[in-house]
Amino acid sequence: MIQNEYITSSEAAKLLGISLSSFYRLERKGYISPAEVTKYRKVYTKKSIVELAKRYVQEQEERHKETAIKRIQGSYLYKRSYLNNDDDVTQIKTGLEISKKFKHILSQLRTLLHNTRLRSRRSILPFAVGILLIFIPLAVLVTRHATEVSAWYDDNWNYRVKYTISNSGSADADKKVKFDIDTETIITDGKLQTDCGDSRFTDINGQILDYYIDTVGGACNTSSTDYYVLVPTINSGDTIIYHYYGSPYANNGTKESQFSQATFSPTSLNAASAETGKGPVAYWKLDEGYDKKADTKIEQQIEIMDQVYASTDWWNDSWTRRQQINITNSGSELTNYQIMLTITYDTDMQADFDDLRFTDTSNTEHDYWIEEKTDGVTAKVWVELSTLPTSATTQFYMYYGNSEATSESSGTDTFVFYEPFDTYNSSVWAGTGDYNVTDGVLRVNTGAVYSLDTTGSQPGYITESRMKWYASGGVAGFHTADAQGYQSGNAGSNKVASLMNATNQLGAVWFYAADGTTTSYNIANGTNVGGVTADTYYVYGLAVTDSQVQILRDRGILAQPSGTWTAPFYTYYGYFTGINAGGTNPADVGIDWVIVRKYVSTIPTSTFEIENSVSDYQPSDNRLGIIQFDPSKYSGSTVYFEVNASTNASTWSLSRSEAFTAPGTTKEYTVRLKAGDTSSNSPTAGLYNITDDNTDATATFGTVNDQTVYIKGARLIVVQSSPTGITNTQTNIEVGTNQNTTTYTSYQPLTDKKIYNYNSSGFNPAPTTYFEASVKSKSDPPAIEQQINVLNQEFLVTSTTYTPTDNSLGIIHWDANKYTGTQEQQYILKP
Repeated sequence: MIQNEYITSSEAAKLLGISLSSFYRLERKGYISPAEVTKYRKVYTKKSIVELAKRYVQEQEERHKETAIKRIQGSYLYKRSYLNNDDDVTQIKTGLEISKKFKHILSQLRTLLHNTRLRSRRSILPFAVGILLIFIPLAVLVTRHATEVSAWYDDNWNYRVKYTISNSGSADADKKVKFDIDTETIITDGKLQTDCGDSRFTDINGQILDYYIDTVGGACNTSSTDYYVLVPTINSGDTIIYHYYGSPYANNGTKESQFSQATFSPTSLNAASAETGKGPVAYWKLDEGYDKKADTKIEQQIEIMDQVYASTDWWNDSWTRRQQINITNSGSELTNYQIMLTITYDTDMQADFDDLRFTDTSNTEHDYWIEEKTDGVTAKVWVELSTLPTSATTQFYMYYGNSEATSESSGTDTFVFYEPFDTYNSSVWAGTGDYNVTDGVLRVNTGAVYSLDTTGSQPGYITESRMKWYASGGVAGFHTADAQGYQSGNAGSNKVASLMNATNQLGAVWFYAADGTTTSYNIANGTNVGGVTADTYYVYGLAVTDSQVQILRDRGILAQPSGTWTAPFYTYYGYFTGINAGGTNPADVGIDWVIVRKYVSTIPTSTFEIENSVSDYQPSDNRLGIIQFDPSKYSGSTVYFEVNASTNASTWSLSRSEAFTAPGTTKEYTVRLKAGDTSSNSPTAGLYNITDDNTDATATFGTVNDQTVYIKGARLIVVQSSPTGITNTQTNIEVGTNQNTTTYTSYQPLTDKKIYNYNSSGFNPAPTTYFEASVKSKSDPPAIEQQINVLNQEFLVTSTTYTPTDNSLGIIHWDANKYTGTQEQQYILKP
């Protein structure tokens, strides 16, 4: 045995630069083995100790080299362009080149050890110092970038905000931290789900953190939403947390209850500016060809919709039919507003319209009153709606199809004031002369009949009366004023809107109005608005708006002079002095009914959609989105229909249909939805084939008792597979995200854009590319005007009757299914 090849344990520990206890710990773990063990000592070869040092250096080299490569080539730095200048890149590359020289250095060390047999025990110490001098700058550089950069958690989230938790005290762990976030602004900008469900929090390494929204302290969609985030480690100094949002299909991520852990109060909590990731709305489409490789498979998604839609449950199964009615209000918001509808008889209705009912989309019934009807033909119906928002369209439903139902028409419930004069109600009316109620009509022969209390308050109301004059005579009519009567010439300076016949004739009806500021009729002084026919009913209306006083007959405006007044008002009939009329003998007037209702000059408009039954899908149009699927772009494909659905608008889950074979030709698809029927059918989303007018696939979810259901995403899943290889497919590449609106007439970049570098040489064979985007008209609903040509020739006639008698000038076929709200007919042109 050559003495200098062996060393003792203490000598080996000194050679490694570690304590003797650390040396024995390495020995117990199996990293070091003695060469010889005697009763009195253990000895080790110098070569084994040097090999141990070499392995440690190599491990450190590989670990730092791998981290550095990731920093320069991986998604953390290089791909996401966080290295913004060449100096950063050069520094890291230089560090890598130094790392690459370690094997050469170690090889030289091995030769040196062989030649010298480590005659100096401390010769390894300068080498270790050299290693540190090389690696410390590289480690510092990598660490510096690690603190600045965090990879994007998930590209399905479009936005994130970096929060810095500053802690001037000692480090802490497993505490919840409160974040006050203005979610109202983010939701208004369309970047966050309305229930805040797509919020996610991560640490700087992308680790998901649990969070809870304290709805009592600060609910979602407010300027200060209280998020409590459970943070595992809070550094002494700064801790970085990211808030991600903007994923329309994400399930709700909040925990159901508050954390039991204590709350940590940071020294400060600062938010950086929001960062934007990538998000879909616009796409490149690439038709690609693939080499024939065995057993290949591709799965792709084609998005159809990305909005929340609720299928309202059927209000009552005893009613078999319903129609959706859309009310468009182009003015300011209206509350408790009465809208008039003309209902055309449907064979599913009772002939007398007794089975009509009206509900909102939440199945709350609306009050209604049938003004008049012709059984089996039409009905004029007033419906009271709780709210009509500003410049918006409101939907509600009309139900019918119940042969056992009885009418619930109620003017009292529908209007501010209603009097049908079925009897004379002395608690509501008082009179001064001769009057009576017969067959539902109030007849005033002398004096006046006036309301004991005010019937409304101007401005913003109209009082309407179905009334008639039996014959000519003294002045008599229909009056509203701030008192129960007014004096001749308005000597008492009353606020008045009044009409009466001309003295001893019916050829003229005079209109008077005053705002009460003078002893005169300073708005309208006896304006002639046309005569009437004796014993004939008319619906007269007296209205006061913010700027006009109007008189209407049969809902058409006769006069609308400028002026207004503000006051509660009374209603009375007969002689204009009302309570002071005594037995004055004017012309006899008859009043069938009187109503007081909300009034605006710009009346909201209504449209009816097609009839639905309880088993039908909703909506009946294609508002949820349309895609065009061309099967020729996907060889060997099987297609699924998938939706992101919920039964409570809080918990969402994916539901997928059974596979169906791709159509043989190009088809257009949209999405429809129906709720459970409480008996045998669960909620179902349908892939509606617009081209063929049928449902090609269905995805079910929930239970039969879920009668209000929601979807917020729907897509086609296209799966291509082939044992011999896929030869044709079409790929969607996202290049843009949501843009709420634009007024530019020239091209402008999107606010939240995504840049895609397209190089056709990267595809073999070269693809055919398309660009498409989903757009929506700002007007709601959008207006479309089209022309369908019927005649394309000259035709001269001198006859005063329609000619020709045949269809020689042209014929077209009108398909109502292509134009919502129309009826299918054939048309010919006759000059």
